[in-house]
Amino acid sequence: MDKIPLQIGLLLFFISIIIFSQNGMGIKDVLIRSLIISIAAVILTQVTVLFAAKSLGNSNGKSMLSENTRKSAKDNREGN
Repeated sequence: MDKIPLQIGLLLFFISIIIFSQNGMGIKDVLIRSLIISIAAVILTQVTVLFAAKSLGNSNGKSMLSENTRKSAKDNREGN
C-alpha cells in the first residue's frame, strides 16, 4: 500500500521536470520545484489512503458509535 503514493509522487516528479524544463528555467530551479511537488503529492496521497483505509476498516458490521456512547445518549434523552 505504500508503493502507490510513492509511484504517484515519482510520476509527478518526472512530469513536472518535463513541464518546467520546457519553460526555460534553470536546472536547479526545475529540480527544486519538482521535488517540492513530488513530496507534497506523496504526503497528500498517503493521507488520503490512510483516511480511506480507516473509514473502510470500520465497515465490519459494527456501528461507529460505541455502546457507552449509545447508553449516554439514551440516558440524556430520558433525563430531559
